[in-house]
Amino acid sequence: MVVDKITDEQLKLSNLRIFSEVQLKKLQEYSILTAEQFVGLCATPEGFSGVMNVLNLSRDGLNKMLYQVKNQLPTKMAAKLSKPTEFSPPLGARKPHKTEKIKSKKRRENST
Repeated sequence: MVVDKITDEQLKLSNLRIFSEVQLKKLQEYSILTAEQFVGLCATPEGFSGVMNVLNLSRDGLNKMLYQVKNQLPTKMAAKLSKPTEFSPPLGARKPHKTEKIKSKKRRENST
């Protein structure tokens, strides 16, 4: 099924009729409430295995559920959410220089 437009209400996992009440409750405990959040989280290996554990599903079981959820989303949205996003630190943020790490460690050692 190709979906072009979808409302916020339709994005709620509780309205998709894919998840059991127990599964919805477990996902809600982790603030996963929408199809966007679910698909986005499952896009990374860590997220996928985390959802697998939370819902107590096999890899195949979660893949089938993920396929059903993606079919409820507009094609472009599903494709975009299925790719992990690259994270880059905000402007101005940088990794500490090696000498800064050493100085910081020495300060901690000296303070004890």
